[in-house]
Amino acid sequence: MSSKGVGGGGIGAVDNQVIILQSSSSQSQSQLLDSYYQKIQEDGVVYQKSMVVHARRAILNETVVTVTMDGVETSNVATSDTDWVVTNRDTLAHESYIVPDSIFCKKYRYSSNHRGWIPTTLCRVKAIKVDSSFPSSFYITARWNQPMIVHRGDYLVIPFISTNESALEIYRIAQIEFNQTYRQLTMMEKSTDYFNNHHHLGQTLLISFTCLTCIAAAALVLFKKGNK
Repeated sequence: MSSKGVGGGGIGAVDNQVIILQSSSSQSQSQLLDSYYQKIQEDGVVYQKSMVVHARRAILNETVVTVTMDGVETSNVATSDTDWVVTNRDTLAHESYIVPDSIFCKKYRYSSNHRGWIPTTLCRVKAIKVDSSFPSSFYITARWNQPMIVHRGDYLVIPFISTNESALEIYRIAQIEFNQTYRQLTMMEKSTDYFNNHHHLGQTLLISFTCLTCIAAAALVLFKKGNK
């Protein structure tokens, strides 16, 4: 079974382009991490996904072809019936892709008011724009071991959470769809994130300081008693 998005010039064009993608050489995840991880960490900007999505459970072995406004991006096969097929509801392409259940449940929550799934604060990426220092077009290998095309103007991103949380991954988000679905974090959001990420450290330091104060006070009492 195959599920295709909108765009790319119709079903025939989609099928032909999938063949092209599958026959082209591409950079592996390890090569991507070696080449771009440090650059993304140093120069990347944090973005929050802000668009409501539609989602349904995948059918086992279902093929989903992701089609953006500039054509076929990649394809993926559902390896479990607990996977989700996520569709960006309000983009021009209405592109779809597969998300494993363990990641989907962290990145999205259902909203009856919005009649769809809202991105959580874990639905964030650190991204760099593919500028003139890159080839005009090239291929990378996605974590599901399928080619993914990248064009100049697109974004290379590292997600805040990955399928395997002990491993990193880099993937492409097409320029048009990125601009329609992501926004840069505000200073207030960054400050809140910093507090949330470091409040445990602050609590630990406060407890340590309190303990030291108590020890010092007890030692002073013993010292005074010894000098009487």
